[in-house]
Amino acid sequence: MNAVVPEGYAERLHRLAVGFEPLDPVRGGRLAHPVRFECDGPLPRPFTRSGPYCRVARDGQVVPVVDRHDSCLWALLYQPGIVEGAVDVRIYDPPRRYVARRFRVPILPVASLALGEPAPLTQARRVRRPALFPGAAYDISSRATGLRGRAVRGGGPLRWARVEARLEPGGALVGRAHGDDRGEFLLVLANAASPPSELVDPLDVRVTVFGPAVAPVPVPATLAADDPLWDLPLEPLPTPGDPDPVSSGETLPAGYFASPTSTRIVSFRLGRLISAPDFVFA
Repeated sequence: MNAVVPEGYAERLHRLAVGFEPLDPVRGGRLAHPVRFECDGPLPRPFTRSGPYCRVARDGQVVPVVDRHDSCLWALLYQPGIVEGAVDVRIYDPPRRYVARRFRVPILPVASLALGEPAPLTQARRVRRPALFPGAAYDISSRATGLRGRAVRGGGPLRWARVEARLEPGGALVGRAHGDDRGEFLLVLANAASPPSELVDPLDVRVTVFGPAVAPVPVPATLAADDPLWDLPLEPLPTPGDPDPVSSGETLPAGYFASPTSTRIVSFRLGRLISAPDFVFA
């Protein structure tokens, strides 16, 4: 039943296109600090003016805004240009506590809100929970078991590398990390890597760095100076309601692989952060 709006009142209805609850894969749960969300690209014409949920980019184009709430949730509402299909969203943290990511997010049509599905279930299908991995300035305990490393290629940083840690021997996965635009990464091992009943110190772990087969080239050449995140890999998310190994960081971006020189066994010290020589991707 539709409620009757009292005389003298105006009704304004906002509908959620997609919500975001970014997660911290090391601590578990929501992020402890705010991050920034931005949509890539301008809204389609003829929508040419700024509205309450839009911003004007440096080139004068109108771009959708993802609103942040005090509960560390973000919301992209239906608005001109955001109807259905997909939207590209960047998530980044200027203080470098978390490593940036970029997603292509499917947008359900507005009509799906009225297909007889219970409203809470419909809204749940519109919420994404991307994992943001520790960056160089991440608030990490000095008693954590981890590795600060750097990946390089051709004498420069391997931008946006992916890192996996697996026990040696056995191959059990005990940690993941994402590299930033400087090639730096912070790999924190899971507690299960060395359970209290089987403490092993030092702990041998095979660390593998993944990167794109071909280094991206900015086009035009000024793109890298204008946009620090120009080559951030675009990760398409699955249809809402389907299993999502992309948001969690389990799936590598398209074209990523490990080179023979980018994997080695590292001896971790329990309760310590260590460093290691550069991982060379060749």
